[in-house]
Amino acid sequence: MNKNKYRLGMCIFLGLVLTGLPSIVNAIPKQQLPHYAYHYTTVWDDEYQDGFCAWDVAIDTQKNVIIGGYDMFYNGKIVKYDGSTGEVLWDGTITDAVLSLNAQQSQPLQGDGGEDQQQQQQQHNIEDYVCLRDFMQEIWHEKYSFAPSSSELAVLVGGVDTDAQNNIVFVATVYDLSTEAQPSDVYVAKYDAEGNMIWEILLDIFIWDQSQAIAIDSSNNVIIAGISMGVDFGGEIPLPIPDGWVYKLSGADGEIMKMSNIFGLMQPLPYYFAVDTDMNNNVFPVGLALSINWSNFPDNFSATYTALVKKFNTNLQALNTYTGSGEVQNWLMAVTIDANGYVYAGGDINLPYTYEYIVKLSNNLGTKYWELTDRYQVSGSVMGLATMPNGNLVAAIQKFMISQPGSDDFNTKLFNPSGILLLHITEGGNWQGEHMYAASLAVATDSDNNVVVTGAREYSTQQLAYMYTMKYHITNSIIIIHPAEPGEEQGNSTPL
Repeated sequence: MNKNKYRLGMCIFLGLVLTGLPSIVNAIPKQQLPHYAYHYTTVWDDEYQDGFCAWDVAIDTQKNVIIGGYDMFYNGKIVKYDGSTGEVLWDGTITDAVLSLNAQQSQPLQGDGGEDQQQQQQQHNIEDYVCLRDFMQEIWHEKYSFAPSSSELAVLVGGVDTDAQNNIVFVATVYDLSTEAQPSDVYVAKYDAEGNMIWEILLDIFIWDQSQAIAIDSSNNVIIAGISMGVDFGGEIPLPIPDGWVYKLSGADGEIMKMSNIFGLMQPLPYYFAVDTDMNNNVFPVGLALSINWSNFPDNFSATYTALVKKFNTNLQALNTYTGSGEVQNWLMAVTIDANGYVYAGGDINLPYTYEYIVKLSNNLGTKYWELTDRYQVSGSVMGLATMPNGNLVAAIQKFMISQPGSDDFNTKLFNPSGILLLHITEGGNWQGEHMYAASLAVATDSDNNVVVTGAREYSTQQLAYMYTMKYHITNSIIIIHPAEPGEEQGNSTPL
């Protein structure tokens, strides 16, 4: 009897719940299930005509923007902008006169060249030179050569970063143009916020040493990564066998603190093109792993490569490695670590054409959460990555010169942490009605949801290229999914 009463009571209770369930669901405010639409506004842009190509960008704690690259004569360039207005605060040229190693006192960056230098500017094409950041072409490609220079050195600033005191540290590859082989060394220098030198160091590791990768850890020490090449068989065959390396320099004086193993010559051989650190000062260089088939050497040999991410601890002891599948050839040219330690790396992949590529990995590199490529759009490569305060990912993408919509613009994409595309910005391909080719090569973000993209812009009619930088502000707005019509927005745009 008691069981029957219990069962009857439960049936009545469940009936009431099920009857009232639609009312309960309908009572949930619709705005609690929002969809966010992302927008951008251009804060400022600048075409810096004393520079040819910008390779990297950093934002200091005062929101000022620092650009690193080189000019028409392959002298290094550092440009500091007021982050709010885009006004140039100061700029400097790094030439052989500045490479005064073991200097006894600080010295400011040299000012720009005078009127004579400006009159000697020659015409160059982005596609023919190193704006693609393809360091292998610099050694192996026969068409590559430096333009005439007033000095015997070419200084290509490849990476720039700032520390907690707003000091500026950059890394450059310095080529000796006085010899046919054009050997190179790696030059690292630190300047204060006003452009006065604090220290400098030249790394002469092997015959050809190259670096465009720099990061500053939480202890203000400087991390650089790169490659060295040049193995001489019997003094007759200078074969460019590469090997990657990572150095840790003291932020105080530039002294070498640690270095990774160099010239292990164990295949696959690493190339490093970018580097970042996490909150625990672990170091993550990325690039490619090169495998060489020597079966027909010296008459013929072949090589294949795949994406490479390495993890080193703070003492530069190797911990973990991630490589691509090897089924297709791809390499990585950008890396960023978010506040949760996730690793984002980007570059390109051959399918068989070259398309942009991004992969998200766990901090120990053991888990691949997702990878994506835009194989249905214009060919291109991810050149820079940065994260927003809310964890979204920003990518600077260089589109190759193809006559398709958006291929000639700065291309910047915003993704959420799951790899979903939120916003695609294409700007910079036209100026006063003149068609141009804009190559976006690096990106940085600040705590106010601003994005700065830099690279180069070439005038199609003049065949001249200049440093070009754009600053965007990113906002989002809530779109009500139900019951509003598609596209109806609720309220004004709000910060991320």
